Amino acid sequence: MTFGGLKETSESMENNEAKTENTEKKRNQILEIPDEYKDDFDKKIETSENKEQQTDTEKKDTPEGGEKTGWFEKIKGFFSKEKENNIEKEDEPEKSEKPDKHSSFIDSLKVDMSPEEVKEYNAEHGYTDEVTERPKGGVEREKTLENEDEFLGRGVSYCATCDAHFCKGKDVAVIAYTKEAEEDALFLSEVCSSIKYFPLYDISNEIFDKYGNIQIIKDKPIGFAGNMKAEKIICENSSYDAFSTFVVRNNISADKLVPGLKTDGTHIIVDLQMETNIKGLFACGDIAGKPYQYIKSAGQGNIAALSAVAYLANKSKGE
Repeated sequence: MTFGGLKETSESMENNEAKTENTEKKRNQILEIPDEYKDDFDKKIETSENKEQQTDTEKKDTPEGGEKTGWFEKIKGFFSKEKENNIEKEDEPEKSEKPDKHSSFIDSLKVDMSPEEVKEYNAEHGYTDEVTERPKGGVEREKTLENEDEFLGRGVSYCATCDAHFCKGKDVAVIAYTKEAEEDALFLSEVCSSIKYFPLYDISNEIFDKYGNIQIIKDKPIGFAGNMKAEKIICENSSYDAFSTFVVRNNISADKLVPGLKTDGTHIIVDLQMETNIKGLFACGDIAGKPYQYIKSAGQGNIAALSAVAYLANKSKGE
């Protein structure tokens, strides 16, 4: 009996221990922190530890008398030191400001010249006193030569690329207002027999040495002469024969671009499709009238391009 009772007691104890272990496992499972919350839990623990350390530090900063030396007292001390530093700076002598290098440079550029001295300087360096005509709007235009407008298209041209084939094997001339005209002269030298080059800007006499048919003439042109067409270039000191003369400027007026082109003052007349009075010729942008704006020019350019494509397509169909 006794042995059996001890056996039952041991079994019950083992069962109780097993139950206790199961209970603890369940409790641990309940209290176990999921992985997605472990970071937040660790941060909270770290924050609480930092607060405890801060409290310990404040206790150390507090003197035995009980008064706390906190952030307010530290800031107060900082401003008192700044005040002392400012007082010391006031006692120091003021430093003299350095002279402005830009103003001294500008002062060195001041020039005192009389009108006569200015004219002499311009004459010495090849500068001209000619005034260009400025239109009311659209495109700037330089002053034309004598009889230039009358002979336009009859011995006077503005485009070497356009009209060079009419002068094949002939003696021609180039009146150059800009350096860009040198390219036109080189182009004409491959087509024409000879070129008389009249530069109205500073140029080296040796620039065309390797081209045997380009002659630089530094005599200022003032006009043209001829019967039915321009046959001579009249200069200040002499006159020169030429089958055709190409005048190269930075710009020309709208009514001189194409013979017969209708204009309204300094603007080309166009319709809503950007077409001029000449069939197949379109214009857009500032030259077609006000307002002078990029956005307007871009829109008109789009219309003119589409109109030109449509014109060519209809022409290919025989319409």
